[in-house]
Amino acid sequence: MKEVRRVVGDIIIFDLEGTYLGGDDAVDFFQNTLLPALNGGARKIILNLKRVQHTETATLNIYSKTVCGRGGQLVLLNFVSIPNYDDEEEAIASFAEKHAKPTSGD
Repeated sequence: MKEVRRVVGDIIIFDLEGTYLGGDDAVDFFQNTLLPALNGGARKIILNLKRVQHTETATLNIYSKTVCGRGGQLVLLNFVSIPNYDDEEEAIASFAEKHAKPTSGD
């Protein structure tokens, strides 16, 4: 996993690149990059996942709990996920919105 660290004001942005954010790469990033940033006072962190092909959601959960547990905020950028709804009717309606057949105009 490659990473580039950028700073915008009091926000740290990590541009990540690799095939898979999970396993040993995720542990290395956590121990060698994320924790030191938190220990250095970082509290606003963005993970840019645009160039990561696969992401283990359990890894993101650990990152989020760690950052939030230290009073910080973690934001994901370019994270593609499965749509999630809190309401069953919204979930059902989402199919109608996205998969509606065009009308003929007659």
